[in-house]
Amino acid sequence: MKTLHLLVTALLFILFMPVAAPARQPGGLQVTGRILSIDHTSRVITLEEDGGKEPRKLVYATRTTFWSGASATSAETLKPGMRVQVTVHNPVFGPDFVTRIIQLQSSRYHDQHRPS
Repeated sequence: MKTLHLLVTALLFILFMPVAAPARQPGGLQVTGRILSIDHTSRVITLEEDGGKEPRKLVYATRTTFWSGASATSAETLKPGMRVQVTVHNPVFGPDFVTRIIQLQSSRYHDQHRPS
C-alpha cells in the first residue's frame, strides 16, 4: 500500500511540475524586401527578402492592414517590384501570413531626389 501511495504522489508531482515552454513572439517578425509577384484572388505575395534570401510565399490575411507612408491604403495598391516591410507570422499549421504591409520608397526614388 505504501508503494502505491508513493507512486501516486510521484506521478502527481511529475504532472504538476512547472515546465519551461519556448516563447513565440506574438507580434510577428518584421521583414523588408521586394514584391516579386502578387495574386489578389488567392492573396499570395511572393517576397524577395533583403540580404539575398530565397523568395517566400506569404498570404495576406483578411485583417491585414496596408500602409503607404502615414496613410492607410488597400491591397490593390501593391504591385510587383515594390519595396515593402511586412509583419510575418509563422503558425504551427498553415502557411506563413502577414498582418501588416508598409510600402517603402524605393532606393531609386531616393537617389533621383537626393539634394545635391
